[in-house]
Amino acid sequence: MTSTTPDTPAPRQARPEPPAGATVTATAVVWQEVAAWRRLTHALGVEVRRRLIPLVRANLVPLGVARQILQRAGLPPLPRMWAVQLAPAITRRASATSPDQAVQTFRDELHVAVRQALGPAATLAFDQPPRARATGPRETAGRRPYDLWSQPVITATVRADTGDQARTTAVTRLLDELAGLAGVTADLDNAARVQVEPDEHTPVELDVDADAPFQPHPLPPFFGVGQLTEARTARYLAMQARHHLAGQLRAALIDALVTGDLDAQPGRHAPYGLIDDLLRDLGLPGLPHSHQYEITTAIRLTVTADNPQTARVAAYRILRDASATCPQFGLPITVSSTHRDPEIVADGERSFRVTWHHSYLVCLRAAHCTQLAEQAVRLQLSVLADELPQIGTVPLTTVYLGEHADHRLDPDRD
Repeated sequence: MTSTTPDTPAPRQARPEPPAGATVTATAVVWQEVAAWRRLTHALGVEVRRRLIPLVRANLVPLGVARQILQRAGLPPLPRMWAVQLAPAITRRASATSPDQAVQTFRDELHVAVRQALGPAATLAFDQPPRARATGPRETAGRRPYDLWSQPVITATVRADTGDQARTTAVTRLLDELAGLAGVTADLDNAARVQVEPDEHTPVELDVDADAPFQPHPLPPFFGVGQLTEARTARYLAMQARHHLAGQLRAALIDALVTGDLDAQPGRHAPYGLIDDLLRDLGLPGLPHSHQYEITTAIRLTVTADNPQTARVAAYRILRDASATCPQFGLPITVSSTHRDPEIVADGERSFRVTWHHSYLVCLRAAHCTQLAEQAVRLQLSVLADELPQIGTVPLTTVYLGEHADHRLDPDRD
């Protein structure tokens, strides 16, 4: 047995050399992880489209909101209908027995070509009738050559993801169809001749399999070639891309809730539960939950007014700072779904007694505590202490609603 002292440290054992090819194997594993992260990111983008389409079809999420959610996450938007107006300059060289016949044949064939290109609902209008000019003598059959010119206005609806795509699709289809007419030349090079805007009146039919098909994420041909350091960098970037997409989707969904785009009636659980389920179905953390309380109070005051309508306005001007639509900073208060009109009673000449009913939805994430919820409402009402000294003693009616997805959300924090 040998012993060592601090003056004579023990010799270090030699570290075994890695077997040949170990570095190559580690690099290949890291590149496989990169591929896995990229496939996860691609799958999340496809899956969110597949989840949103049934919600749009069921009128639970407006199409415009779904498009905004996808665009904010950097994903292609869902298709919509676009109203496209085209004003092509069209010329044709044809033969006819008279100018009227040449013009009528020209108009009839244009109508057919436009509907073939842009659908049966497409319309064709002429601000000025086509003009025909004879360019040669009559032939033996009584016909003579004519040059015809016109600039009709064509209106159609086109299904596309973006306005630029709708413009390109409409122009390409129309020019291809007109090219099949003998002697016809069409000019649509001027961008001012094509106007595109969203068509809010024509619904678009969305299909999950057609508009969000399952497609494997294609990897570049040179993927997986490089050193270990390069592979680790690619893995880090792939992980960040996945986290960024998940964060953008989450922020966009929460923002749609905060702005009220999903439901015009605040305080209900339906839109919040819908987004909570959607996030969980996508494999992401759901919305934060909170204990929720509906707290109502009746505030009585006397105002001077000429009639009940002006009395209501005067009372609101005094009480609006305590409403749930403008909670004080830091208070977990938002608007409740319960609403009750104020009671207005005449109290002498140009005097009215107004009983104003406030309803608050208090959301506590930390704990179930009725006293804490009521104290939050008391703090909200305290802004009226100067106008109404008795505001601190008004009775409160509290109803515990249970634990649900929080209604006080912040896209940047949550």
